[in-house]
Amino acid sequence: MKLTIQEGSWIGFVQLPNCEPIPTFVHRLIPLKTGKGILRLELSVLRYSAQQHPLTIDIQVLVHDCDFLVGRRVDEAGKGQTLMIKACKPCTTDLLTVAQPTDFHELRAMPDATEEIHIGKEYGAFDSYLIQRGFAPQQMEDKWLIYMTGNKLQFHRSWTGHCIYSLSVTPREGRLYLDNCTINGNRDQYKSESTLNERDHVLTLIDYLLIRPFEQHRI
Repeated sequence: MKLTIQEGSWIGFVQLPNCEPIPTFVHRLIPLKTGKGILRLELSVLRYSAQQHPLTIDIQVLVHDCDFLVGRRVDEAGKGQTLMIKACKPCTTDLLTVAQPTDFHELRAMPDATEEIHIGKEYGAFDSYLIQRGFAPQQMEDKWLIYMTGNKLQFHRSWTGHCIYSLSVTPREGRLYLDNCTINGNRDQYKSESTLNERDHVLTLIDYLLIRPFEQHRI
């Protein structure tokens, strides 16, 4: 049985003569109908930071075995570089975590006065990876600090340290399911206009700050 490469899965990307596989996520895989065994892959390579747009490469398959695939990366000029693809998944040290609570002073706990809403949304494997990285403010305009701790995704205001949202997260075979969200109910710390809008606000923060941070949103 040959190594299977599927869209929405992780592989180990090896640029020979290096031997250490780099965890890489496959967004798309397209067999090109050239008769030369060429695959077009749209990838996110962890070493190059998850904040960039996916990388698209063409690979001419040379050897396809049960544990690995050896190919030649083909450019427009017909020149290439030999590389290998192996089975691989990212471990905790590969997460390139952006935010840690220990990096910031005076973070405040969720107050006793709270409200709770249900999120009920599951994310795919790569978006789940991005969510676990968190978000750290880099300048005054960045209003949020977001980080994972255990099975909670915590949202703090970067200026005051107040905890605004605490979101319960359940891992499901490489995916994350967002369950209930606790909302800061202390009106001196956070003035929510309506809990009906809070679900959309939480999902907007996740989308703009965790999944698509390279677009430089200010929310």
